[in-house]
Amino acid sequence: MAKPPYVEMGVIVSFSEVFNRPATLDGAREILSQYKREAVLLVLAKLSAALRIWFRPDYQSDNRLARDVFKNAGRTEIQALVGNPRRLFFTRLGVLATARLALSACNRPAASDITEPQQAAHVLACCLMMNELTSSTSPLEGVADLLVHQLANHNAMAHYDFRADLLRSVEMFERNRALLERQPGTVDLEAEFRRATGLSPRQFIELCLVIGTPYRMMNAGSLISDDPTFFIDKNRFANMKISDAELSSFFGIVAQTAQQLAEFLPTRGERPLADTTVFQSWPVIRAEGAERYYCCDVASLMDKTGRGLYWTLFAAADARTKSKLGGTYGRALEAYLHDCVQRAGFHPDSYIESPKFSDGAEVCDGLFIDGSRIILCEYKSSVLTVEAKLSGRLDLLEPDLRKKFVTGDADGRKGIAQLSHSIDRLLTGEPVPGLPSKKWSLLQPVMVCLENAMLCPGMSRFLNDQFDRTPLNKRSRTRVAPLTVIDIEHFEDMLPDMRAFGFGTLLEDYYRSHMRNTGGGHDQLVAFRRKNIPFLDDKPECAHEKEAAFRHFFADLGARLFGEAAGAE
Repeated sequence: MAKPPYVEMGVIVSFSEVFNRPATLDGAREILSQYKREAVLLVLAKLSAALRIWFRPDYQSDNRLARDVFKNAGRTEIQALVGNPRRLFFTRLGVLATARLALSACNRPAASDITEPQQAAHVLACCLMMNELTSSTSPLEGVADLLVHQLANHNAMAHYDFRADLLRSVEMFERNRALLERQPGTVDLEAEFRRATGLSPRQFIELCLVIGTPYRMMNAGSLISDDPTFFIDKNRFANMKISDAELSSFFGIVAQTAQQLAEFLPTRGERPLADTTVFQSWPVIRAEGAERYYCCDVASLMDKTGRGLYWTLFAAADARTKSKLGGTYGRALEAYLHDCVQRAGFHPDSYIESPKFSDGAEVCDGLFIDGSRIILCEYKSSVLTVEAKLSGRLDLLEPDLRKKFVTGDADGRKGIAQLSHSIDRLLTGEPVPGLPSKKWSLLQPVMVCLENAMLCPGMSRFLNDQFDRTPLNKRSRTRVAPLTVIDIEHFEDMLPDMRAFGFGTLLEDYYRSHMRNTGGGHDQLVAFRRKNIPFLDDKPECAHEKEAAFRHFFADLGARLFGEAAGAE
């Protein structure tokens, strides 16, 4: 019997459930304005570290803290829901949205420090307010409305295993020249990063890890007691082989004082309440008047070791370089994935890189051949705008989704439009160099996405609603399958299994178990990953190079920074 799908479920507790009155933005501002900005941010940073909200939710610790600080927290257990899901009080979005609000609300000269448990409890109550206030209140009338409701919290979910993201970014930056073979109009990512920041990409990543490691090990602590070990100063780097200039460059990139962050916010104009990207840019806070630092959000710091490396470069680059970065990164990602497929051992007859029709028009980014099946893959480096993901407005989300993943723009077809057009041409018998001329039983379209939002519940259904297979399935006896969305990490992880058992075979097994027919469209109930493919339940897991590569990375880090090997976590 197949294993049940791998799904984690929980219910976020709102302020009104605990306090029996509605949350208001004015109420949250009034509470926070009683306290000094620096004191509020420090309490929230300690809360984040103690509950490890950068990691998987620790429901037991979360619930225990809530009961300690809120006398009515236990009443949420009485409000039973179907399936009795676990309750979560303190979310990453709630904590960071409170911190962002504190930047503007905490500006009274007579504000006090936070030295008593009840004062800290006031700040924690604001986190529950943000659980409500950052959610869309629009009525649910369709799948697109569901996305609007879901995306803010989905976007704030921390990716606790950052290793694949780190290794991918290191390879893309350091092998950029080799991967792109000096294509015209591209940027040397590694050289430009060094020029713009004063650090190599690897140095920058290593320092992020050194800063973040102590916080990743914390699982308890006082929210009000002064704890000197919570802070970082340059003495921590005394035994490391790194110059003072390099340290200054690093902290200049990842850290700001609370006052500097408060002064930066108005320059962005009006932003959604759920927009906490200020802490993605600067996850480390510098204490006023001192070279002491603490990490406000470990997840954002770890993100900088991966896909955040691109945004660090983008922020530091000049205007001319910025204009070329998006195209360069997209081509680098495509070349990187071609390289991953080659390293996984796919025979040249089973994978075609950047296939084209006879007239030179692009078919897709990568084409897998599995028996009588063809799998057409689009590799998507596009990301949705902050306003689209976090505003709670469908009129901002839907156009951005269509432009980047459905129809494309003035530069050409993208995503679904590209796949649909190419499938149509294939079904009419147009030849593709390298693709055998034969009767195909099934065409399976796949979108491999870097954007985490594309795994948000409801996203697969929205995209499949835009992918009209009816005319395609009428054109030929060759069947066209629903679109499958795969995140880049699980695509990489699954390559050895794809090679061993066939990508098409795994997709069909996944369809049968987890692709729901919605009466006109289709929806993925769970992510495409090894644990959710019943065919693989009794198959040995194929060897993967990621673990060895990460150990090697940490050994290099230890040798370079400390003069000795260091083991990975």
